Amino acid sequence: VGALAVCTAPPESECSAAGVERVCADAGQVCADPDFAVDGNWECVCVAPAEAGRETMGAASCVLDECTAGCAGCAGTTCSDAGQACEDPDHSAAVLGDWTCTCPPPSVLPSVGVATAAAATCTIDECAETSANCTSCSHGACTDVGQACHDPDHSAAKLRDWTCTCPLPSVGVATAAAATCTIDECAETSANCTSCSHGACTDVGQACHDPDHSAAKLRDWTCTCPQPSVGEATAQAA
Repeated sequence: VGALAVCTAPPESECSAAGVERVCADAGQVCADPDFAVDGNWECVCVAPAEAGRETMGAASCVLDECTAGCAGCAGTTCSDAGQACEDPDHSAAVLGDWTCTCPPPSVLPSVGVATAAAATCTIDECAETSANCTSCSHGACTDVGQACHDPDHSAAKLRDWTCTCPLPSVGVATAAAATCTIDECAETSANCTSCSHGACTDVGQACHDPDHSAAKLRDWTCTCPQPSVGEATAQAA
């Protein structure tokens, strides 16, 4: 008579144990048993959108870079479409919505601005910024000629809108360039205009004429005697 066979059940996955499976499930992870014949080797494995993470006999620390992952709520192309840099300060899959968009660095455009989970509003004062990387900035175009510079919109999306304004009492404004300043030295009454006629002609019944209103050409006004008399003088009564 032959010997009786000894029947044994095939090994089962440790993940089939309710307590083990719950450890992983409670962490939003799946349980994996790489070798049913070996005890104590079950693992909790992170699932998408997490990019990595597994732990033996316990919940894993899942990794998720929201700047590169394709999950709902992740950055996607939000930052790159705006020419900005994306950063996820905490790659833990348990910390979501903390990614930021940062405006281009000075090596690209010296704008400033950071926003969380959205594209940033980048700003730049084209009158004040001195970086050579800012090709749209004034770089002294106004101040070097004694004019005032003003950037009405600091948005980095609105460039070359800065203006140069002539100093009083001259007048003149230009956009993204030095202004052509003008002044009528016969008509201007401001005490700040030390070159103006201030009635030198009219107070003695003579006609005042400023042949060139350029603020670069001063004291060229003339007084002309009334007809039938004749006479003319520059920058004084005739």
